[in-house]
Amino acid sequence: MILDTTAPAEELQDKLSALEQLLLAYGRVAIGFSGGVDSSFLAAVCARVMPTNTLLVHLTTPLIGTPEQASFEQSVDGQANEGPHFKLPVLNLSVDQLQLPQVACNDANRCYHCKHAGFTAIVNHAKSLGFPTVIDGSNASDRGDYRPGTVPDQDCAGNPRRREEYW
Repeated sequence: MILDTTAPAEELQDKLSALEQLLLAYGRVAIGFSGGVDSSFLAAVCARVMPTNTLLVHLTTPLIGTPEQASFEQSVDGQANEGPHFKLPVLNLSVDQLQLPQVACNDANRCYHCKHAGFTAIVNHAKSLGFPTVIDGSNASDRGDYRPGTVPDQDCAGNPRRREEYW
């Protein structure tokens, strides 16, 4: 079965406007930035509507995949069509999750512990720099998929996680 994913231009503009208003309401935001499509979309929107109130935070880790790292490096070097970092400041954090026993033991929960450690580092650094809200891009269509690194209803502190879906 082929799904029709096209939407009228007016509907897409309404969704984009709602996203822009939500981001502006947050004030200062940090984006967990991989350089992939989802975080790049958020970066592009923030660069347009709140460039002085946005920080991109990228994790450098031995566990990052080569395509993701290459995409990030292209955006850093200004080789991507969007230009370097969308002209937003970037914080590059080095995190070695393999140093964590919960990850190194390679059990069924390793992906959760790895992602939790990475996002905890992002949240802590962003907050220390005055960015109280941390956002990341995810596909709404992935919500029902098996994603071992995600605990969908909790944030890094174990609090209920807010999800906004526009696309």
